[in-house]
Amino acid sequence: MLAFILAPTLNYFPQNPIKSSGNQASDGLLTGKVDEIFSQWDTPNSPGCALAIVKDGRIIYERGYGMASLENNIPITPKSVFDIASTSKQFTAMAVLLLSQQRKLSLDDDVRKHVPELPDVGSPITIRQLIYHTNGLRDSYYMLELAGWRYDDEIREEDILALITRTKELNHKSGEEHSYTNAGYSLLALVIKRASGQSLRDYAETNIFKPLGMLNTQFRDDHTVVVKDRTLSYDLSNDRGFSLSIGAVDTVGPNGVFTTVEDFARWNQNFYEKKVGGEAGLKEMMTPGTLNDGTKISYAFGLRVENYKGLRMVWHSGAGVGTRTTYLLFPDHQFSVILFCNLTSMNMDALARQVADLYLANQFEQAQESGRTTAAQQANPVKVSESALSKVAGLYFSSDYGLARRIYVKNGKLFYLRSADNESELSPLGHDRFLMTGAPGRTEIAFKMAQSALPQQMLLISNDGKPTVFDSVEPASYAPERLTELTGNYYSEELDATYTLVVWKGELVLRRKKWTDIKLKAVFTDAFKDDYLGVIKFIRDPRKHIKGFTLSNGNRGVRRLRFSKQTRYVVGSRRLL
Repeated sequence: MLAFILAPTLNYFPQNPIKSSGNQASDGLLTGKVDEIFSQWDTPNSPGCALAIVKDGRIIYERGYGMASLENNIPITPKSVFDIASTSKQFTAMAVLLLSQQRKLSLDDDVRKHVPELPDVGSPITIRQLIYHTNGLRDSYYMLELAGWRYDDEIREEDILALITRTKELNHKSGEEHSYTNAGYSLLALVIKRASGQSLRDYAETNIFKPLGMLNTQFRDDHTVVVKDRTLSYDLSNDRGFSLSIGAVDTVGPNGVFTTVEDFARWNQNFYEKKVGGEAGLKEMMTPGTLNDGTKISYAFGLRVENYKGLRMVWHSGAGVGTRTTYLLFPDHQFSVILFCNLTSMNMDALARQVADLYLANQFEQAQESGRTTAAQQANPVKVSESALSKVAGLYFSSDYGLARRIYVKNGKLFYLRSADNESELSPLGHDRFLMTGAPGRTEIAFKMAQSALPQQMLLISNDGKPTVFDSVEPASYAPERLTELTGNYYSEELDATYTLVVWKGELVLRRKKWTDIKLKAVFTDAFKDDYLGVIKFIRDPRKHIKGFTLSNGNRGVRRLRFSKQTRYVVGSRRLL
């Protein structure tokens, strides 16, 4: 095994230095267990991770596992620089917060005050709504992908702006829902640039990174810039092993920070020392947003605020081109886990939580014991017969999110199926209410029986948020000859792109620029899906002719994106094709 830089007693925070009071023997036992978590990547033949564990203002353990460069045999250390992807969002949010403190903008400004190119979509969007992901804009990176871009294409600020200015409608009215997408933070970078007169890179360096001593940190807005000590990024495939994952993204805001776990620990300490942002600013950073109707969400300023095993946890993760990162902060216990990895297949959130589970075991046990006592006092076991379970079984579709979910009974229990080998058991809370087991946070499923014009519905409620409505639908299959009427060219104004649907070897196939063909699977009448692309639902005119379709993929931040079927006249004929 490789044992790179180990520095369990370094103090990186000269202000108010705190000496370790831990027991060396118990600390050694814990760090050994931490190393076991990452042992499969602790080899000169694999990418891996850099880890820093922070307690009471000290890095109590830091370590590199695996390789920063397989080609050049360079190991990962705590000084290795990583692209931290969406974990960058908190720095963008802090930059906006500082500008509001400097009175160069207001968080409640209409975004069009700073970015007049943004079209009037019938629902004003504020800067605050960009921060909280309650703006309703479609995800900019997925939209570029749908338009035919690849991640090794050069993506610039003007490309993102051009895409957003073609917006015809929002995923939802601004302020009515929390829906995580990257477009809002792309616009925030532009707002920062116009309000401050500096690029986000320069503004953050002057106002955040230098004041905190983060000398190895930057917003990289030019993919050709040389970054010293940078880790390379990798994918893993069954047939080729590890391969380089290379992006050419020159946009910042939703992403773009390159940093080390040691530098990030300095940022972590700012939540206690409040050198940048001040008392009020740091409080706001950790305060979740509110929807128009007063509903509290779990997203704050580029950070999520949730309960983990009974303790308050502030966190964010990032998944970019060949990079996986996560940051866990338990502010009430002055404990943090900072984990940066350079392999796409790594589940960084689960790994970071395993580390936290080791160090906060006693605190979790106390919190959970209290929770178990409360639950026992409220317990009211419910038994539901298999025949009653069968009444809610079936296929359900969410038109908002473009998600199809199957509910079925197995061995007297109810299950929620997302895709092959991805299911959750539903534990009865009542005859029409169930708790999803094994899901992060709390997710309830409720069923409403069919009423007059309304089909039977399934309501999914996560973390006491607004329910996602799924309508019961009947599965459908299509003979090859029935698929012919669905073929043709379909154009999206928002993407400025054309998709072509053809029948190939008895299947409906979608073709688009630069990407390989996609075989579409029938879900229900006039609806087809691909697990990665999303759900295509065809639209018919009053004469039942196909006039277009909508594409929805709620998990990727796009709902009801419209495509119109293209027609042309045949020379010498009035017949439309």
